[in-house]
Amino acid sequence: MGRLMADPQVENGHIKIANEIIEALCKIKLRSSDRRVFDAIMRKTYGFNKKADRLSIGQIMSSTGLSRRAVIYSMKNLQAKNMIVVQRNKKMNAKMKVENEINMVGIQKDHDKWVVQRNDDGYDKLLERQRDNYENKGSAKNRGSAKNGKKVVQRMDGGSANCLHPQKTLQKTITKDTMRRDKKSDHSRFVEWYYNIYMEKFGVKYKFTGKDAKLIQGLLNDYPLEELKKIAGIYLNSKDDFVINSGYSIGVLNLRANAIAIKERGSDGGNQRRSWREKKALKEHRRSPRDI
Repeated sequence: MGRLMADPQVENGHIKIANEIIEALCKIKLRSSDRRVFDAIMRKTYGFNKKADRLSIGQIMSSTGLSRRAVIYSMKNLQAKNMIVVQRNKKMNAKMKVENEINMVGIQKDHDKWVVQRNDDGYDKLLERQRDNYENKGSAKNRGSAKNGKKVVQRMDGGSANCLHPQKTLQKTITKDTMRRDKKSDHSRFVEWYYNIYMEKFGVKYKFTGKDAKLIQGLLNDYPLEELKKIAGIYLNSKDDFVINSGYSIGVLNLRANAIAIKERGSDGGNQRRSWREKKALKEHRRSPRDI
């Protein structure tokens, strides 16, 4: 005998929900777990002809199949987006201590107050209403993403670059401008220079690692770019077995840079400021100078 097919019937129970809410849901972007939790809350409230009800985390876990952690995160995220209303209740127990009761949870049916990503023709007017409702009343700072506490109002047709929240737009602009300025930073210039010199000298490509990037940044904190290039040039001409066996790696350059710099500057170090690494290396160098 085959498996019985599902046969849902309105007579067996249904949810009375306004078409306007469903249409609003169709125009927004939600994480999968957020939508599942939202639908579960609708089922537990509107499904029983209630605007709100006491809902435990366990009830929502049972309805959605999500973990406790995922349910809690989605609840916070939906509340931050103002899509649900949560009323936290407390009571006094027999020992006169305050205890938390199960929260009253309901759907925010005024979808104009949802702080979400939308894609519709009348979005500009909607944005103006949202700004009036939240920014002018001073409650916008309590809305947004549960993860970062910021608004996430965006136009989906323009991509994330057209973020409509002014603070996020400014933040994105600053970040992009900073990236443009840093495209040819000292770090990038040195990496490009070292790669070309290495290729020219040995005929193979030098493979930079994440650790190399940190070491190069540390070296640039101690030496100006041109001086570091000079140090690296001397290092790449070294006949030391340890250096050769390392493949002239950035790691060994980091170890030898101080000794090379000291040798180049002279024992008095000139007028240039030494880092703590140089001072330590200088003491060791004076005790037992290394051949570079």
